[in-house]
Amino acid sequence: MQQKRCYASEAEEQAAVIVWWRYASRKYGVPECALMHIANEGTSSAARGRLQKKQGLRAGAADLFLAVPRGGRCGLWIEMKRVDGRARPEQTAFLERMRNLGYDGVVCHGAGQAVDHIHAYMTKG
Repeated sequence: MQQKRCYASEAEEQAAVIVWWRYASRKYGVPECALMHIANEGTSSAARGRLQKKQGLRAGAADLFLAVPRGGRCGLWIEMKRVDGRARPEQTAFLERMRNLGYDGVVCHGAGQAVDHIHAYMTKG
């Protein structure tokens, strides 16, 4: 019988990226606040959902945004997923729209992949 693998949650993976960034931002010479979370999670009530939409909630918006231009790109959007997670169609569509506007955008499966993408982005010429 095959055992089910246990993975960290998306929130735990994202938190690990933020902890890493706290120190890495110094190495890259940018303020820690340049990497931010976009609070776009599900809502607890219909009324709260309506309010969030009025305030600019966008379906599919990525979880993290790195507000640092590099390598001809305006910034980096990161959609975080668990190691075994999948991006929803509206999330991949959002990233494609952002790439068309001059940003970089990636889906990252786990903190390790996100760290690798951020490092590659930050060391672009």
